[in-house]
Amino acid sequence: YGPFLESLRFFSSTFKEFARLIPLEFARSVLGAESGLPSSDAPDKLAAQRYLFDTFWIFLQKVSGKTPLVVVIEDLHSADRATLELFLYLSQQISAAPILLVGVYRKSDTELPAVLLEITYKKEVLHVELEPLSKEDHKDFLAQSLGHGVMDEMLASDIFATTEGHPLFTKEIIEQLVATKSLNLQGGIWRKLKGESLYLPPSLQILLAQKWNRLTPKAQSLLNVAAVAGQFIHLSIFEFVLAIPRESFLDLLDEIVEVGLLKESGLTYGFVHSL
Repeated sequence: YGPFLESLRFFSSTFKEFARLIPLEFARSVLGAESGLPSSDAPDKLAAQRYLFDTFWIFLQKVSGKTPLVVVIEDLHSADRATLELFLYLSQQISAAPILLVGVYRKSDTELPAVLLEITYKKEVLHVELEPLSKEDHKDFLAQSLGHGVMDEMLASDIFATTEGHPLFTKEIIEQLVATKSLNLQGGIWRKLKGESLYLPPSLQILLAQKWNRLTPKAQSLLNVAAVAGQFIHLSIFEFVLAIPRESFLDLLDEIVEVGLLKESGLTYGFVHSL
């Protein structure tokens, strides 16, 4: 329930009069106190969980009676099952209160948990898919990330070409440049030191390695072939290079697509990102 505990810390400090309505299980973590709505004495785990969810919902209702609420839960793709189940429960209740529940997830990271898929199929849910940043928005993002000054035009273009406008990749590269003191501010313009080059930060190397390690050895070998062939590869190229029937490697391609390293478009496969 980690993300919800973070929201409770804010709500309980802002609306102290409602702190007594926080479920005891959460109050211990949020307030370090033994005060709050009593725990369920139901022997059944599902009944006890439902009671916990109900009391949490009562707390949110009381607070939203004073002011509309926006509850944002990030990284749902990697959330624990308890967090996802509470999120699902709240998504079924919030139409009765002035509460906006926002969930953020990266759909290409892993196969989405079943609970999250159930949420995404609800008709009440509004899906907003974030596209990569445009070149102009990317420049603004660079300026915000650095805090002050502007990025050298050529360096900004190089980073944009490398990240293709992906905010996470851009953020990691900027943090790497700052951490290694590879940037120099002159006259309000950030420039890369001579001799320094852009490279994949360790954090992104780990992310890609995690995807790679989920592949079978045969799928890894096929991905090596794809990497040599280029950004986009037609099925006929695989057939020519591998000299085996198409049916023999389609399952391997599906495996690579499933972990989010390749994307399919008709008879062509392409890397999700040039990195």
